[in-house]
Amino acid sequence: MDRFKIYIGIKPFFIFAAAVLLACCGCFGNQDDGALQAQLTNDPASTDVITGATGTLGGFVLSDANNKFNAPSRAMAAVDKVTVTLLETGLFTYTDRYGYYEFPGLAPGNYTVFAKRTDSEGLAYINYSAVSVRAGEKTLNPQSIVLKKSASIFGRVAASDGGAASGFMVSLENYPAAALTSDGGYFMLDAVPSEQAVYLRIARDGYAAKRYGPVNALENKVCSINELITLDPDASAAGTISGTTADDVTGAPLAAVFIKLYESTGGGTLILYKTAYGDGSGSFSIGAAAGKNYIVEFIRHDYFNQTRSVSLASGANISLSIIMSRARSGLSYYTIAGRVRDGSGNPVAGAEVRSVPYSEQILTGADGSYKINISEGIYDLYAGKPGYAEATVRVSAFPYVNVPAEINFTLVKSNFTALYALSGTVTDVDNAPLAAAKVSIDKNNLYTYTNQAGFYTLHIASGTYEINASGGAGLEKTIDYYMGFAPQTLNIKIIKN
Repeated sequence: MDRFKIYIGIKPFFIFAAAVLLACCGCFGNQDDGALQAQLTNDPASTDVITGATGTLGGFVLSDANNKFNAPSRAMAAVDKVTVTLLETGLFTYTDRYGYYEFPGLAPGNYTVFAKRTDSEGLAYINYSAVSVRAGEKTLNPQSIVLKKSASIFGRVAASDGGAASGFMVSLENYPAAALTSDGGYFMLDAVPSEQAVYLRIARDGYAAKRYGPVNALENKVCSINELITLDPDASAAGTISGTTADDVTGAPLAAVFIKLYESTGGGTLILYKTAYGDGSGSFSIGAAAGKNYIVEFIRHDYFNQTRSVSLASGANISLSIIMSRARSGLSYYTIAGRVRDGSGNPVAGAEVRSVPYSEQILTGADGSYKINISEGIYDLYAGKPGYAEATVRVSAFPYVNVPAEINFTLVKSNFTALYALSGTVTDVDNAPLAAAKVSIDKNNLYTYTNQAGFYTLHIASGTYEINASGGAGLEKTIDYYMGFAPQTLNIKIIKN
């Protein structure tokens, strides 16, 4: 008998010890604190099913003794309430008290399992695992996912021609983290793998995409990039990629398919260029610079992702017909609509509404209206816009509960304080510049490193900070410093303690 089939009749508790041993052979894994458990169920009576035999994927998520999840302080402890997502499909579930997760009714294939949980201090722990699912079998992931502390990366992007700094897509190479720059060109990437070299990809229509790095972010810290990342204009003519998306069994159009457009620069290197959504009738259209090679990825919750390679000529309109296959069967689907207004009751246009853990993101219309699609599960819906405090509401979407069809948000003006540049040079006692010296502000875990000329820049709000500069070999200095409401210069001479 297949050793995985034996597992079907065994409770997770009795194989947890085996999972710990497997974890010692290799690490792979965060969720929002307080999130409820929500094992997805498969309804065999549903007519909306996958053709052919399906399989089940199960596994464990663990943490070391330094966790802050209220888990036991032992070498490897089970972690509950972890959000576990299959990146190829958007399917997600939560771990139970044994750290166990399970996805029934999956189509056979290869999956990337992403686990995420936030501890009591708000720090994200993450990790990944790759696993294959076979038809008619229950597969236990052979390597438990061990959560690792994540980091954040802060930086600023500018256009060399003086164009608007907002709307640049900043993504993390080989990881799902991505963000758009604000009006000032600032960005923050969260849930970044820590203690390892990562690369950023920056792109926007009309500008040549750029790869930046390596960046090595320390765990539980915000790594501030010590230079302005500048992109040059790209005068290439534009073209359009358009088409339709449909279900492979029913032929019905698939609404609100999420589209990622990557620029392919050769050697397997991809740069996230743009994102878009298809409309309610399954149609999509996305513009891009001509004369380039692209990979177009189509993503819809509970479907296998589809990709196409495209070479776009000047003025061309390439038409694609995308057929998508279900990754699992038996789910109910819901549409939630509403409006986003400010404190005075006026509509807020261009506000972002997103669902977590499955990150469908849309922008409100001129009247503040939005419509978002979800399937079974427990979600946090967020609404926000620069200059406003983010609003959130939790939604339980299951056939046996009353799922709200309308949710309205009220955004209030935030007390956001502008960021100002604090820069200067770090030198030793002989006034020689120190390269690669670490300059940190422990008040908010922000840090950067000096360049070859000993120069650094940090962007912080007005206030009093404890600033520490260290250059190795015992060279260190700590300064209490007041940051005003304008860019300032602080040169630091560090001496031995």
